[in-house]
Amino acid sequence: MGASIPGHASGDGTSRHASRWPNHNRSHHDGLSLSILGHGLRVDAFGTRNDNDLVGALRRSLSNGINVIETSPVAAERRAEMLVGLGLSEAIEAGDVSRDEVVVITRVGFPSIDHERYPSPSEVYDHLQEKWIDTDVTRSEDWVDGQCLSPEFLSSSIEDSRSALGLATIDVVLIDMPEHMVISGRPPSALRHRMRQVAVSMEQLAEKGLFVRWGVSTWDGFRQPSVADLHHPVDWFISAAEVASPGERTNQHHFSWVSAPFNLGMSEAMMRPIESGANLSHEIQRSGLGWLVTAPLMHGHLAERLPSEVLEILGGDSAAHASLRFACSVPGSTLTIVGMSSTEHVNQNITLLSEKVLPEQDLFDAIDSTS
Repeated sequence: MGASIPGHASGDGTSRHASRWPNHNRSHHDGLSLSILGHGLRVDAFGTRNDNDLVGALRRSLSNGINVIETSPVAAERRAEMLVGLGLSEAIEAGDVSRDEVVVITRVGFPSIDHERYPSPSEVYDHLQEKWIDTDVTRSEDWVDGQCLSPEFLSSSIEDSRSALGLATIDVVLIDMPEHMVISGRPPSALRHRMRQVAVSMEQLAEKGLFVRWGVSTWDGFRQPSVADLHHPVDWFISAAEVASPGERTNQHHFSWVSAPFNLGMSEAMMRPIESGANLSHEIQRSGLGWLVTAPLMHGHLAERLPSEVLEILGGDSAAHASLRFACSVPGSTLTIVGMSSTEHVNQNITLLSEKVLPEQDLFDAIDSTS
């Protein structure tokens, strides 16, 4: 892919991008103007998705008003990140976008594994032992059931992501599924201790310019009630970042994003109180963090069929369209990430960029009708 692309998303760049799409709805966070849909690019463990289709879909998104890309290093030795880098560099060369107009988001916390090369659990274990432990980059006690959040792993993995993406600076890096530690049997107190260490590492790496902002991506952590072991109060992470900030700059930390699912089948962000009667939607609005809404189609299940009364409430010409409108309308959300593996998917979804957000009551009515 050649030399790394310099720079990162900026207020001026994303505003310039917005000016070319005056009919599109935008969200604003950290001084950036963002499309309300983000393009999720993933490869599966065994590479059944066509690389050309994935890059073509990303190019179509970037040329039609989407300026947020979300990916992950986990599968197939960072293949998804490499494809993001390829698609973005082609789009820049073609004049579709500039680097300062696009936000690129990736994750850290789990190693990238080529499951075609290491198909069995024992082969994966031997590979991780050889690559990460025998080389003294990490210690065996740093690992919890396949996840590692040690300072050395975070630094090395983020450097590898920069290389795979072909970017000098990543815009946002998300700590992937911190609740995995509790799921694997460690007490919540161990998670809190580890996240304080993670915050120090991430603040230091941000100061070095490896990325601009960081955040946390959970599946269960932000949706659980406060009495649950898996529950992560949003303020945990803000406080950890403030303490980790250099010197007296507690209000200038780099923690700025959370990622959590919201869809018709997982509506806890609006329906379940988590702190003092407030739900996740309220907590995010109060904190001022950016919220990446994930799993809007619940891994494809909501794209197939919805009750007719729900379709009538939400509008849209398909179950997928209605489900995406629902996810894009939750109060407090900054944008919704949707996986798009073909130009057909992009063509179906980009109409949402110019559609109005649904009233909050419509969301409650849809949830009631789905139940």
